[in-house]
Amino acid sequence: MKPTRLQWEDVIQFEEVKGYGQHIWRDGNHLYYVDEEGGIAPQRVVYEFPLELFQSPYQVFLSYLKSLT
Repeated sequence: MKPTRLQWEDVIQFEEVKGYGQHIWRDGNHLYYVDEEGGIAPQRVVYEFPLELFQSPYQVFLSYLKSLT
């Protein structure tokens, strides 16, 4: 996944994919993953989220997210 230039204010205009705690957002055929990064002053970072990864089995999805941290 690559970070995008989108900001949180851009992403919240998209459709939230329910069940992921405001981490996955959909804009048409594009999915975005929002994560908080940083220590004392965390910032939200928006990543492009591959559709094929989202459609894969749940365990693969969780493993991928864990690999990001």
